[in-house]
Amino acid sequence: MYLNTDHLKRCIATLQSSLTLFGQAAPASIEQEIFRNAVVKGYELTQETEALLRRSFGEENTSA
Repeated sequence: MYLNTDHLKRCIATLQSSLTLFGQAAPASIEQEIFRNAVVKGYELTQETEALLRRSFGEENTSA
């Protein structure tokens, strides 16, 4: 069975980039707030993607 994790890898890379940019932004700046929001949303999206992959993987394993 093949499990495509490309989207999950992209979510993780985006989350890492957002976190790096958050750390580089000036404290209390609008840029830092933007990157903070991106980190939160990126984390949520990564969790959702991971859950979908696990669910998909589980469904394929139980039907075999």
